[in-house]
Amino acid sequence: MVASLRTAPLSSICLAELLTKVEPVPEIAMTSYEQWLHAAMHRAETAATRRLVSDVLEDVRLIGVIDDELSELIIGALGSIEIALELEQRTH
Repeated sequence: MVASLRTAPLSSICLAELLTKVEPVPEIAMTSYEQWLHAAMHRAETAATRRLVSDVLEDVRLIGVIDDELSELIIGALGSIEIALELEQRTH
């Protein structure tokens, strides 16, 4: 038997009550992934590559703590960015 979770639609929750339940995230030092992504952003020559870097950077920030399993996914994304950067250099 699977226990069901008690949930409520967001529309039924008072905004003031919701804000009291959400705590601000403390400022976290920039990770090496973020540093690499910032450097990649400076290397990017096209809007498409900059958008790719920006999307991955946003995802890394949203994830927060990156465990071993997520680390493999992030490294895969960084590899895709590196390939995009190399292709840009070859075409220019």
